[in-house]
Amino acid sequence: MAHKSVFGFLFALLFIGVVVIIIVCFTAKYGKRDKEVTEPFWKTSVVFQVYPPSLYDAHPDGIGDITGIMSKADYLAELGVGAVWISPVYTSPMKDFGYDISDFTDINPIFGTMADFDELVSAFHQRGLKVIMDFVPNHTSDQHEWFQKSVAREDPYTDYYIWADSKGGTDNTTRQPPNNWLSVFRGSAWEWSEERQQFYYHQFLAEQPDLNYRNSIVREEMKNVLLFWINKGVDGFRVDAIKHLFEAEDLSLDEPVAADSGITDPDDYGYLNHTYTVDQPETFTVLHEWRQLLDLYTD
Repeated sequence: MAHKSVFGFLFALLFIGVVVIIIVCFTAKYGKRDKEVTEPFWKTSVVFQVYPPSLYDAHPDGIGDITGIMSKADYLAELGVGAVWISPVYTSPMKDFGYDISDFTDINPIFGTMADFDELVSAFHQRGLKVIMDFVPNHTSDQHEWFQKSVAREDPYTDYYIWADSKGGTDNTTRQPPNNWLSVFRGSAWEWSEERQQFYYHQFLAEQPDLNYRNSIVREEMKNVLLFWINKGVDGFRVDAIKHLFEAEDLSLDEPVAADSGITDPDDYGYLNHTYTVDQPETFTVLHEWRQLLDLYTD
């Protein structure tokens, strides 16, 4: 009887152990899967960047297009891609690969039409692919209607961009930028407007004037851009050049020379320490506003 009791006790322990192992394995396998399902797609998906002019040309003219991107939807899904980040397809003079935007809510005809874009979003969503747009908030093209009206001092656009008076006179020989700030693409970050008789600030090309985010109307304009594309079915945004969004409010401040950089060319962007033109604290305020806006939508 004693042997039977011991055997029964050991059998019970073995049975309990097997049950525990099954539960642990089930939890490890399926519990993790449930967690993955509930995570936002942008935390778990493979993101594939598409530069539209070079992926696929569906209308043989030598330039890739939206229809060409859409034609690769099955291929991208088969690769295991979860989200497709599309570099700028907005209306643009294409001075900087489409990052000089003249209309944030329209499609550049070289890539197709808005109807093509709508079809692309639908095709991608049918295959479980998310669509991420390249959002370029720091600047516009100098061909944008806002800039043209700002040059002409038409309200409310007068202060949509960063304007400053010359430190000297206004003729060719005496006018001087307000400070020593440099463009990422070399040389002064200030360009003279003969019509307005002021300098405007451009962190990149002279054809890419920086928007003035200290202007609350500009902030609302850019929120409306986000809303436009969200309502088109876009699932998210890659934000371009975010560290350049704000500059010091005092435009008389010169940036210090980066003494330890080893760079001696005063036109080289690395010649200065960019204490007044990148990573300004106000940037976080605008990011918070955008996050609040996007949080009104699911996933």
